[in-house]
Amino acid sequence: MMNNAQISEILTTHLELSVFPVAVSLYPNNNSELEKYRPDKPLRSYCHGIMTAAHGQTLYLLEKDIVCKSGAATLGFSNYSDEMLSGRKHYDAGVFGTIEAAQNAVTGAYKLQDGRTEGIFLRPLAQADNNYQVILIPVNAEQVMFILVADKYDTGGRTEISMATGFQGICGDVTVYSIQTGKVNFSVTGFGDRLRCGLDPELMVVAIPAGRASMIAKNLEAMSSKMMAKYKKARDAKKGKS
Repeated sequence: MMNNAQISEILTTHLELSVFPVAVSLYPNNNSELEKYRPDKPLRSYCHGIMTAAHGQTLYLLEKDIVCKSGAATLGFSNYSDEMLSGRKHYDAGVFGTIEAAQNAVTGAYKLQDGRTEGIFLRPLAQADNNYQVILIPVNAEQVMFILVADKYDTGGRTEISMATGFQGICGDVTVYSIQTGKVNFSVTGFGDRLRCGLDPELMVVAIPAGRASMIAKNLEAMSSKMMAKYKKARDAKKGKS
């Protein structure tokens, strides 16, 4: 069985990552030992925290450390407020064309049970113990392809992706969805996600459930001497000609 440092090294090497894979742990009770990792001031959002951890920082977040309250509610800190459920904020911001569409986005989002979460621990995977539920990685389309192929390398079959563009991309579509289903997922994210966390235009975010991480890493290693190697060689040769 691979340890997390080995999994991180394999993901970083074969996906050619420029950032760290992030291990996400949701705690049902506040862990006072982790409070030393709380940010000096509240973060703009949970997705801001993911990008911060992807660049090497360790963070422990309570609800009051997350300015984006709809994201905090999605992650199980609390219930959606009446204002959130009304859809008014997203409609007024121009994210949706009707108030009904905005309301449908909220009620149709993947969400953890109210009060399920009191703290979230984010750190580079290489530094994590096994107490995490999901790995999140900012990736481009090619890197998503490698992960999806590695996920089905032993079984084949289709991968069904679930996302709600423009709303709760990182908190709902990749964190909550993958925790609840145990499936790999990715999201193109939404306007708010990108504005708050500084995600580059070509990047998405992919989720690998903890239970599939070792298998996907093993399969990436196997693929690296086969079709993936041929693909990268042809890709790099094409880049050299351009």
